[in-house]
Parts: sequence; structure tokens; C-alpha cells
Amino acid sequence: MRSVSGREELERSVVLFPGWFIEQGPGSTRELWVLNPRALPAFLKHEQDVLADSDVAMAAYHLSRFVRAKEREKA
Repeated sequence: MRSVSGREELERSVVLFPGWFIEQGPGSTRELWVLNPRALPAFLKHEQDVLADSDVAMAAYHLSRFVRAKEREKA
């Protein structure tokens, strides 16, 4: 769990590795996904939503502000 905006949020580690994946066997945990990038949408589709749309919008807004600030620093 990680605190975001004063709240606890679930984290998931994902490694996207073109051309490779790891098969999940019986009893294996899915704490870390190692996937082909094309498989990510299907994996996400089967996961439970943990963020509200408003939380996603807020994160996207702050991330875009951060990226724009870094781009201005480069210029």
C-alpha cells in the first residue's frame, strides 16, 4: 500500500518486456506482472477497479503538470 493524497492506495508492479511473459502456475502470486506490452490491456481488464474516475483525472492532471514543468526546464 502507498499513500497518495493522504489515502492508502494499492500498488502493482508491472514489467513490460516485448516478446516475453511469465506463465502463472498454480499457487503463484501475482504481486509482479512480467508481460508482453500487448498483454497489459487484457490483464487490466480483469482487475478490480481501485481508483475512482476522479482520482484518475487528478493523477493525470498532476502528472501532465509535472511533465510540462520538466519540458520547460529543458528549454
